[in-house]
Amino acid sequence: MRSELEQRRAAKTAAKTGNEVDGLRHLQIQTLALESIGNAVLIIDPDGTIQFSNHAFHETYGYSAEELFGRSFTLLAPPELRPSSIQMLKESLKSGWHGEVTRTKKNKEERREDPDRSYATSH
Repeated sequence: MRSELEQRRAAKTAAKTGNEVDGLRHLQIQTLALESIGNAVLIIDPDGTIQFSNHAFHETYGYSAEELFGRSFTLLAPPELRPSSIQMLKESLKSGWHGEVTRTKKNKEERREDPDRSYATSH
């Protein structure tokens, strides 16, 4: 027969496992939604490291997810703008920014756009 303490531990473990399963399912749904939309999505961390890119981004810029993940977002900046890109990102995260952006596709073709930008940071 299990002690009361063992029963409580087992109940907590089951609840935790259930929450982890719910969290994983929620993450899978979010990923599916981001993959399914027609807009190019690139998610970077505050240091500028690419964490996620969706299918529309791959189609637009010619890079695969494997080529982008873990790399600096400056990969997408024209060579002459790469040194200042990280500082521009940090300033944008602090104060917000909207304007035209020039990005470089894998084939080196430049693409100018006025994107809708949304920033989310974790503290």
